[in-house]
Amino acid sequence: MDDLPARPDSGVPSTPWTPKSYTFRFDRRIIAIDRESSTFTIDIPMVMNLDPKYPPARIYGLVYKFNTISDVGVENLRLVSGVNPCHPNSDEKHGWYAIVLDNTVHGWVADVTTMKFVSGIFASRWSRYITIQDCVVDDPVSKEADGGRRYMYNLSGQMGLVKRCHTNSARHDFITLGRVCGKSKGSALTM
Repeated sequence: MDDLPARPDSGVPSTPWTPKSYTFRFDRRIIAIDRESSTFTIDIPMVMNLDPKYPPARIYGLVYKFNTISDVGVENLRLVSGVNPCHPNSDEKHGWYAIVLDNTVHGWVADVTTMKFVSGIFASRWSRYITIQDCVVDDPVSKEADGGRRYMYNLSGQMGLVKRCHTNSARHDFITLGRVCGKSKGSALTM
């Protein structure tokens, strides 16, 4: 993947992958160490194989890069983004995400309805243990086919859950981005 050709549909150069850009940082807790077998057990399985033929995996004490907040949520809201009436179907100079959870641990979004945003609810890379439930993300307004838009439920942190949620007119209803350390899961109704 380090020598990707231009995209056939647009001729735009693709961005090559580099090993350094794919360093994964899993947030896990060691719950047991077996010194006899030189193994340890973690609290939550990892979604990537740690193959010994690649550069060695390392264990570090967790130091958050930014201050985190925990045990917080957003509930019982209806959010509607203002859209330029001259461009009611393609305006992008308005609210991008309705809700963003960043540097949040043990957070939730519940019983929230959003409309007319470019995208919906985003649990970013530094979010952990996020639950999104009983939400509606409808009627996005943006360029319809361009990348990075109409990502209605974007769980890019670790250990996320989406349940009993609805969306329409999405490019990707439920998504994790390319460098997610997982695990995320969901059950939803989409139309």
